[in-house]
Amino acid sequence: MLKEIAKHLNDSGLGFTIGTTLSVGRFESESPDTCTAIIDDMGGEANFFLPDKKTQKIRFYSRAENINTARVNIYKVFDFFQGNAQITLPVVTAGEKYIVNTAHAPSAPFYIYTDEKDLHLYELVVEFDIKNFDT
Repeated sequence: MLKEIAKHLNDSGLGFTIGTTLSVGRFESESPDTCTAIIDDMGGEANFFLPDKKTQKIRFYSRAENINTARVNIYKVFDFFQGNAQITLPVVTAGEKYIVNTAHAPSAPFYIYTDEKDLHLYELVVEFDIKNFDT
C-alpha cells in the first residue's frame, strides 16, 4: 500500500515527485536533503467481521536543511490526508486495489531531531481505514 499512497501524493499537485522529493520505503542515499519519505507501515487492526477491511497506520517523515521547509512539507501531507474520505488509490501493483474509507492523523506532525547530516526531521502518522479488493 505504500506505493499506492506515494503515487497518490505524486499525482496530488503538491510538489512531491517519486524518486526525488518523495521516497518510498526509506530515505535513499541519493535522495536530496529536502525530501519526504513514506518509511513503513506500523501494522494495522484487522476487522474480524469484515476481513477485506482494516485500519493501517502509515508513517511519514519530512527532512530539510531549513526547519521551516521540513515543517511545511510534512503539513502538506497532513492537510492532504487529514479528514479525507472515499479515496480510490491508484493501482500500482496488479491485483491490488485500495479504497480509503477515511484517513486521519491521531496527532499533528511533530519535530523529532536533526539527523546525522544535520537535517531537520518531522514525523507524521496517518491511520487509513481501508478496503482492499482484487482488480
